[in-house]
Amino acid sequence: SLTSKLELSDNLSIKNILAFRKSHLVATSALDGIAGLTFTQQTVAPYATFALLSRGINPAGLAAPGLTFQQATEAQLAPLVGAPFVMIGTQPETVSKQWSDELQLNYDSSLLTLTAGAIWFHSDERSGMIGLPGNVSFAAVPGGVVTGSQGVNYNKQTSLALYGQAEVHVTPQLDLVLGSRITKDHKTGSLVSGPKNALVTGGVFDYKKTKPNWLVGVNYKPNDDILLYAKFSTAF
Repeated sequence: SLTSKLELSDNLSIKNILAFRKSHLVATSALDGIAGLTFTQQTVAPYATFALLSRGINPAGLAAPGLTFQQATEAQLAPLVGAPFVMIGTQPETVSKQWSDELQLNYDSSLLTLTAGAIWFHSDERSGMIGLPGNVSFAAVPGGVVTGSQGVNYNKQTSLALYGQAEVHVTPQLDLVLGSRITKDHKTGSLVSGPKNALVTGGVFDYKKTKPNWLVGVNYKPNDDILLYAKFSTAF
């Protein structure tokens, strides 16, 4: 960030704040405290029952003639014996870039303190990565390697705003505060998901809105040690 300030007079100054931020996060972690414990033969039957009940399926119901859902599920789980078991594992990956610039005009006198300005903000973000496996829950992982691919969210935002706030010093003890801001936002995004050779783009959105906001307040200092204040404001 870079802050520049120009003093035009004892009462008037101009300030500019330019900033850039980039972050890259890869946070693979197991949140359960037991990840890596082996999925054993003794675990197959109770886990099969749990998996069926969690999906609302009666383990004793027939999946096929002479074969219950319990038996069919145990047969599907048998090849996983010996694999690490993950109760809750997560692997988020995000990249974010943000730019902003704010220009301020500041005036201060015995009668009035005024701040007015404009701000521009832009962000470009990606959450997820094609080819990077996503979350895992209640699953044995053959070879300890999670396969599959997580969806990727792409989001962009541009925000422009004009604002001003004035404090009128009615007396040395009493200030009246008035402020206003108008914000114009534009947000776009999409979700890309599926295997690498058959990616699908969905969840596309384009959102625009302009919104004015305001505030009023009063500050009162009965002495140097006490401040009494009230404020009402809207926000966007």
